[in-house]
Amino acid sequence: MPAVEETRLAGFATAEAAGGFVAALLDTSVQCSRLELLSPAASTACGGAEAWSVAIAIGSVAEAVRAQMSVVDALVARGSGQTRPAPADVWSRYGAAMTAGDLGLRVGTLPSEVSRAAREAIATLGAAAAVGACATAGVLDVRASGVGVAEAEAAIRRLRASVAPTGGSVVIQAAPRALRERVDPWGPIEPGALALMTAVKRQFDPAGVLNPGRFVGGL
Repeated sequence: MPAVEETRLAGFATAEAAGGFVAALLDTSVQCSRLELLSPAASTACGGAEAWSVAIAIGSVAEAVRAQMSVVDALVARGSGQTRPAPADVWSRYGAAMTAGDLGLRVGTLPSEVSRAAREAIATLGAAAAVGACATAGVLDVRASGVGVAEAEAAIRRLRASVAPTGGSVVIQAAPRALRERVDPWGPIEPGALALMTAVKRQFDPAGVLNPGRFVGGL
């Protein structure tokens, strides 16, 4: 455990501005223990402003944390954002927000496409949806409540089409049964990858008795 760990929330007017800050921060020597892009709803749940935000956690000795946070503050100001200290329980709040709601999606995309994918998720599911993204890994969690089956189906198909050109994916992690019956939870699988997984499955389960049909591509 680091001697000191500090988390700040940086709010921005747009997802693009938040994404620009992330790109600039990754081009510095600052070592973040966590760097998460938050939609306005997720930011509010974490104690931040109702704005596109970035949660920045840095852990080290006190002097190093202060020095690195000064770089963070300068970059936030350059991007016309505002920084505030995060609540002590910010990561517990974040975890709760990313497991709330009856619809949960896991979106994978390029790190450079995170802000665009987050914006697309809000455009398809509405401003009340909570989006939290690991900015360095290109992984987004999307949570929403009260979305009709037809509306959710359309949103998932739109999101999948949006991230497909860069090899992205959208996996349904939580959803009502009616939606799971209409939409493949895993989504399209690259043929080569599916062939490899099929071969491995046949090698270790030649009789096809181990949870048949529960994995990607009906494996």
